[in-house]
Amino acid sequence: MNAGSADESSSPVPANAEHAADSTLVSQLVAFNAGRDADLVQLKYARMSESAFAFFRGTDHLFVAGWPTFQPDDVGPPVLLCGDLHLENFGAMRGNDGVFRFEINDFDEAAIGPCSFDLVRCAASVLLAAEEWQLSAIPATRVLWAFLASYRQAMAETTSSHHAGEIAISGAEGIVKKLLGPVALSSQAELLAKRTKIKDGKRRIDHDEKHPAIDDDLRAAVKQAVQDFGAAQHTVDYYHALDVSGRLAGIGSLGLARFMVLVAGSGPDDNRLLDVKLAQPSALCQLPSARRPDFGSHEAERVVRAQIAMQANPPHPLAALPIGQQWYRLRELIPEENRAGLDRLANKPEKLLSAVELAGRITAWSHWRGATTVAADTAALSAWTAGPRLEGVVSAAIRCAAQTKQDYDEFRVAYDAKGSKLRHH
Repeated sequence: MNAGSADESSSPVPANAEHAADSTLVSQLVAFNAGRDADLVQLKYARMSESAFAFFRGTDHLFVAGWPTFQPDDVGPPVLLCGDLHLENFGAMRGNDGVFRFEINDFDEAAIGPCSFDLVRCAASVLLAAEEWQLSAIPATRVLWAFLASYRQAMAETTSSHHAGEIAISGAEGIVKKLLGPVALSSQAELLAKRTKIKDGKRRIDHDEKHPAIDDDLRAAVKQAVQDFGAAQHTVDYYHALDVSGRLAGIGSLGLARFMVLVAGSGPDDNRLLDVKLAQPSALCQLPSARRPDFGSHEAERVVRAQIAMQANPPHPLAALPIGQQWYRLRELIPEENRAGLDRLANKPEKLLSAVELAGRITAWSHWRGATTVAADTAALSAWTAGPRLEGVVSAAIRCAAQTKQDYDEFRVAYDAKGSKLRHH
């Protein structure tokens, strides 16, 4: 579905469309996205309108708001959480040692909260994707149990060894290969060839709809910020900024300022691409049972330090970057192809089962690392995971998925009625 397809639909608008367009749900969506780039918010709404799963990915704040109504009876002990865990927020990431690992790769919503929060969100995402593929309830529920069993086993092993595992990728075989795009794990030269071009003897970003040009003043400000970062690292030549573009990726963060920066690196054949993204407060911190970790005074540092805490070998560079009066997260660019794609497992329940088992292990390892970083009670985490209370995640995920589908239907009625005018509500 493209950005205008909902407005162009020949389907009749339901009689209650105007009421739905003025609903509390729509008011929440518009309020949450206020202050973002209006055109990109409309693109976000268009992507959210494609399916209940896409809507779920774009509305983590609604998950937070609904948590008290569908949470498990025992939510488990507090740990450092990803905060927006779903299967497409896993992917291949190159560590500081140059090795690609399959990891959680989005920490924008990271906060300290009940361990079941991440588990319910990831489990609900699997249910929503499974329904989109018309997978019946029994195999879908079997997949959820596999996710929890894998989490439980990995947590037990980590408790015993006091060492969290990792999945290093060499050649992307098996289920990892199925989850990743066809050009995942590309060499730096291949990535540069895809995202840049040589013009008048100089390498520049090749602009397209996902990497649009930005105005001169903004481009200059981003360049200067990156170069100042390089100077502070005593690597000013490496971080000499050659070009900057906008960057559109994902769903939830659309509308926030985000840039792709081409830097000199070690030379013309080893230029590097960086991702610079505005950091915002975590929606999770609205819950009484959650809190912001003591990770610096601004949100970019929270995001950076959470990633450092929860990954086996974080990438370099990974830092907080000031641009004007705002703070951004800076890290090496992760191509879209390196992100897990549930659509690649459509109508393949056995492959989906293997994927969620993988996600369960990685989540357990990440929770353990995060818990030790923030001095959480790892003994309580292990006990909760080993006991029957973990199983409450399944019923909570089912309730969450049902609520999401109801909210999505309401959103679609409003979106079909108002389209681009939805943002002016």
